[in-house]
Amino acid sequence: MKTIPMLFAVALIGILAPQDSQGQWIPTAAPKTPIVYCLAVGSGVTGGSNLFAGTNGSGILISTDNGATWNTANTGLTSQTVRSIAFGGTTILAAAGNKVFVSSNNAANWVDASTGLPSRQVLALAVTSNAAGGFNVFAGVADNSVGGVFLSTNNGSSWTAVNNGLSNKIVQCLVANGTTLFAGTSGGGVFRTTDAGSNWTAVNNGLEYNVVFSLSASGTNLFAGTMSTVYVSADNGANWTKSKSGMNVGTLIRCVTTSPKATGGVNVFAGSQGGGIYYSGDLGQKWSDVFTGFTDTDVYSFAVLGGTLFAASGGVWKRPLAEMTTSTEVCSSEMPGIFDLSQNYPNPFNPATEITFSLSAKVRATLRIYDMLGREIATLLDDEKGPGKYTVKWDAGKNSSGVYFYRLIAGDASTGSARGFVQTRKLMLLK
Repeated sequence: MKTIPMLFAVALIGILAPQDSQGQWIPTAAPKTPIVYCLAVGSGVTGGSNLFAGTNGSGILISTDNGATWNTANTGLTSQTVRSIAFGGTTILAAAGNKVFVSSNNAANWVDASTGLPSRQVLALAVTSNAAGGFNVFAGVADNSVGGVFLSTNNGSSWTAVNNGLSNKIVQCLVANGTTLFAGTSGGGVFRTTDAGSNWTAVNNGLEYNVVFSLSASGTNLFAGTMSTVYVSADNGANWTKSKSGMNVGTLIRCVTTSPKATGGVNVFAGSQGGGIYYSGDLGQKWSDVFTGFTDTDVYSFAVLGGTLFAASGGVWKRPLAEMTTSTEVCSSEMPGIFDLSQNYPNPFNPATEITFSLSAKVRATLRIYDMLGREIATLLDDEKGPGKYTVKWDAGKNSSGVYFYRLIAGDASTGSARGFVQTRKLMLLK
């Protein structure tokens, strides 16, 4: 662990009142008893966006007001253990137990649509468009003998196995990226098809773990949650790299999702079993823990609705995206003429604060947090940046109250030149 010399003593005079707690997960009104396995967002009959939750034992819950209230929607379901929910036009599909159910009236009632499916657990659903202007619906069945992927071209009225090249048929997750479909399996890694399942190809180069619990896609970027960490592919699964910086090693990743950034690119979120919720703003190179306020241990699914991220666990939790995304955006109004590190705001803070700094030239910049003993506890930035003004947020939800220090190094500080800058400031966390 790195340390920095502390050439000064800190005296705290008086008692500062802590701020109101802000920037944390809060539970919605969804029932706490059932485990919520899946979340999905779809348009309702009134034209608004509805949030659907599939539970273990309470069937399907729907909220039309961002989680403030929930109603059950189980008429016609013969199993109330729901693992996946998907949408094909105005049709809603739900994987419940060993069957798939469909609804054409916004979940007012459900119809069994399992003809052609084996009587095995259906864990995943995905939808792609087809050349005829309709939808291909895929179901992932977790059974290595009669399971695999099944295709319906008529919104679930009938299903056909499409497993050519799929050497492992224990399908745990599916994700569509345009007309390309990916399947994550328990023992065979990731498979890809570009022809609606007629042919599958294993795409595991660089993927060290062959048990894949979750998949998410954004453009050519693909994210896979495994028994260890998140793997990232920038070429539609052809090659994978392991990301673990800032993430607990050995964390089982149950869910991964993305949301677009206003300035381009994507925010990536990963939910783990017993290890927290993580955020990455650089396609999985570095992760920060954004678990503050979340009192459950396991996270099974995410959904993004408006500017809010919802998480499925014991009940459904929510948190604004803006509280978790670390911004390092250049201010375009004025280019600074000097290097500078500003005082964080707010200060004191609980649990998040923002740190602003200015760069007058293109340099390698690092921004790190240290405790009173000079031990490094967080790296907020370590990258080459152009001239401009930047703001970075530190979420200290898992740290204890006390005095900390943040240090900016820009360029080669040992040279003493205009391109070598170092400055340290103090900040205070009060809980």
